[in-house]
Amino acid sequence: MAKKVLKFFPVFLMLVVIPSCIVQPVMNLSNEPVPTSADGSTYTRKQLHEAIIRACKLRGWIAQPKKKGLIEASINVRMHRAKVEIHYDETKISILYKDSYDLDYADGYIHRNYNRWITYLYRTILSELHSPT
Repeated sequence: MAKKVLKFFPVFLMLVVIPSCIVQPVMNLSNEPVPTSADGSTYTRKQLHEAIIRACKLRGWIAQPKKKGLIEASINVRMHRAKVEIHYDETKISILYKDSYDLDYADGYIHRNYNRWITYLYRTILSELHSPT
């Protein structure tokens, strides 16, 4: 009996455990609060817009302003592509999934690298807000 279990364990790993590590639920950052500046004042919409554009550039995203408070950003990494919408105002920011190619998107799940890219982009936006321009 033990030999049968051991024989199927590698198959179990390949079919259940490993794929669950590769795909994750799509990360959407919705209405995240914009922090205040070091002196306690709020950032203007223009300052936030500029920080988003700089952060996109630093992280390899191509940013295209669409309208007031909305930037569409896309990234190409090897054969993988992702596109997001970045909604913002003086108090909040959202980074929402729009489209992707070759990132195994299905039913709200996507390759874990996408979530990592979103996390790094968001952190870089916050960092750019606090950097002197």
